[in-house]
Amino acid sequence: MALPKPLTYENLDEFTPLEFILLIGPAGTGKSFAILSLADIWQKLKPGGKIYAIDCETGLAKTYKAAFPHLKNILIWHGDQVNDSDKFIDIFSELGKTVTPDDWLCIESDTRVWDMCQDTGWLKVTGQLKDKYLSHRLVAGGPVTPQPDQLWQVVLDAYRRRFRDVLVNEVRMRTNILITTGLSSKSSPFTKASRQDTMKQLGIDISPDGHSENTRNPDTVIMLSRESDSYRAEVLKDRGSDKPGQRVKFRVESFLSDLMTNCR
Repeated sequence: MALPKPLTYENLDEFTPLEFILLIGPAGTGKSFAILSLADIWQKLKPGGKIYAIDCETGLAKTYKAAFPHLKNILIWHGDQVNDSDKFIDIFSELGKTVTPDDWLCIESDTRVWDMCQDTGWLKVTGQLKDKYLSHRLVAGGPVTPQPDQLWQVVLDAYRRRFRDVLVNEVRMRTNILITTGLSSKSSPFTKASRQDTMKQLGIDISPDGHSENTRNPDTVIMLSRESDSYRAEVLKDRGSDKPGQRVKFRVESFLSDLMTNCR
């Protein structure tokens, strides 16, 4: 077999790396706004490109209608279309086959995807969603996690094999990706070692929500916060930067353009 053409200094200009960004921050710090701000800039940079967004929390759809009704390059699946893990994964799988290097696939949010995958496990094992089962257990008694091996096999099959592994091993090779996730307010003594390691590597004392393994995969990790006059973004980790150890802060309102200006 003949070797494919390698990347060298002679053809380096032809290489356009794809972005894989994780946005982390508590509610109300501009995660939805950042996605729509990205779409606004992308409409100018890549007129033929599309922003495919799966909105598991409906905040993105609301902000789109309120503040960005002029955007013509974004397609959002939301509400009842993505309110359980099977519906989400069906749409995610189809979009994974559709996207191109000129597009973005945005998922709002990893926290909600993980919750839906847990509900799938509880529903299969107990016949009830997780919250309903735990509420019933407080009254009637019973194990905290019934049939844990079977339950977590279902959960991890939905999250890891059907979502995360496909995202990391396949979809990220085809398009640009942005995922949002929430934040737990404080780490507890029961926080898993894998999540503690992630927090230590990122230099933060608050825990990324969703499933902790997902924070190991993105090339760029950005923390969002709210200040008196605007939303702010701080780059915590960035493999695509020419100064990868440098922390950069900028306004979310010009999210993508500032990221490209300061980090690319």
